[in-house]
Amino acid sequence: METSACSPCILPPPSVTGALHIGHGLTTAIQDTIVRWRRMSGYNVLWVPGMDHAGIATQVVVEKKLIRENNVTRHDIGRERFVSESVDILCFLPCV
Repeated sequence: METSACSPCILPPPSVTGALHIGHGLTTAIQDTIVRWRRMSGYNVLWVPGMDHAGIATQVVVEKKLIRENNVTRHDIGRERFVSESVDILCFLPCV
């Protein structure tokens, strides 16, 4: 079956806290099943990993680290510096 429709499917990463739970595995298993079914049905399926779904959890982790290490809040340093600090901090968080 030849089709021109593309069915995208986004794969979110685990949360920034590193606490994996059954929901991560279940979500991935369901997405994998849907992607394989659509591919077997003749669709071009794009499964894209990396969509951020843990924005609030990320913000909390970064804010706690800023307060603990520098005694400042995101309001004290402003948006641009907070984003820069977030990137710096997230690059050095341990992977679980």
